[in-house]
Amino acid sequence: SNMSTEYFLSGNPVEMPANCAVNDTFTMGTTGLTTSPTATASYQRLANHVLLSIPALSGTSNSTSFTLTGLPAAIRPSVARNVSHVQVTNLAGLVLGSATINTDGTITLSAGLLGVVFSAILGKGVSAQEISWLA
Repeated sequence: SNMSTEYFLSGNPVEMPANCAVNDTFTMGTTGLTTSPTATASYQRLANHVLLSIPALSGTSNSTSFTLTGLPAAIRPSVARNVSHVQVTNLAGLVLGSATINTDGTITLSAGLLGVVFSAILGKGVSAQEISWLA
């Protein structure tokens, strides 16, 4: 059969096509740091719902922007999506930031919930965490 696990919608079982659920990994990169650290990120996609596991990435800031790179086409949104409550480091301290998942395979991070820019000095990073959006 070409069907996989049963899922429930309003209490009724619904079979999802096997090719509808995707789990994979990719190399996530960064911009806005004096070096360009990379790490393995993983994701799950079920229909148009994406759950991304971001690895911890950090370094010395050399820009007021901070971007994560390398999102595969399979999880890129059709329009930019905003995610709040993303844990980031700015000026070597943890803060509650936000992220914009862009259609070009990048994630633009902010050092606050209202688009606060990062400092161009000291430490900057993103904590290991999960975020989700609609593709």
